[in-house]
Amino acid sequence: MGQRNQLNWDIPASDSFELNRVIYRVPLDDFRKTLAELTELPELGPLISKPVRNLSLGERMKCETAAALLHRPRVLFLDEPTIGLDVTAQRRIREFIRAYNGRHGATILLTSHYMADVEALCPRVVVIHHGRILFDGLLADLVTRFSPHKTIGVDLEHRVEGVNFTDFGEVVSQTEGRVLLRVPKLDTAKVASRLSTQLSPLQALGFGVALLAGGAIVYSFWLILATAAFWFVKTENILVIFQAMYQAGRWPVTIYPVWLQTILTFLVPITFAVTVPAQALTGRLTGSTLALAVALAVAMFLASRWFWRFGIRFYAGASA
Repeated sequence: MGQRNQLNWDIPASDSFELNRVIYRVPLDDFRKTLAELTELPELGPLISKPVRNLSLGERMKCETAAALLHRPRVLFLDEPTIGLDVTAQRRIREFIRAYNGRHGATILLTSHYMADVEALCPRVVVIHHGRILFDGLLADLVTRFSPHKTIGVDLEHRVEGVNFTDFGEVVSQTEGRVLLRVPKLDTAKVASRLSTQLSPLQALGFGVALLAGGAIVYSFWLILATAAFWFVKTENILVIFQAMYQAGRWPVTIYPVWLQTILTFLVPITFAVTVPAQALTGRLTGSTLALAVALAVAMFLASRWFWRFGIRFYAGASA
């Protein structure tokens, strides 16, 4: 099956299937059995009764694939069967082809420049260049043979002191704000993990201080809300709102609109409790921001302590 249509544009796909049955001299009973099987695999049932011109590209390609399999070929040639399809349609076509191969043991020859098709369908790969076979073997062996290394790009927002990038791999290039590393393919995940967790002593100290300040801010805020229960018994709605704000604060505050950034920074100071420690880990924390977080933590802790002592004066008992 290549990039040529075998379905008539103006009639339903089922009529074109019938034409193929006659051309390939498929017995009627075998044709009906095969058609029932094929329409079950890619969910073609509702489609084959529609004129082909009314089908989307993905639906039409599924019908084209079914038409190519009606006579149950033992060898199936596919030329870029998923080209031009959306991700969902591509996945369904691959599942269809894989299911047919599993049921009938057919040999499938796939020619494609699209590696997603090759990875999903082809345990054996043949690479041909100008009529010469350059490789014939397993896909994993192809990747190892032609690309034993990977290149990792490290973008630096500021100058990094005391980090020797040769400890992570071969330095291909290094500029003011970017470093390219060449590492063995099998070590890619390990090196990437080391890079993401590499902290200077100053960063580690900043993270520790920011984390303590964030914990103090959250504790103080909860203590203030709990103390309010001395006067307002029904505080559940306030707690629900705070929890929703806390969940929103799990993500970088910069992704939100300005008005929500203001709320999460000053009204419900979740930014200082969550985003600031994360900035310390990624090297984006400034000294002024850290100082502001510490000052806010101290102020909220003292305010919550005073508010608690003030509220205790009005506590008369559990039944009050």
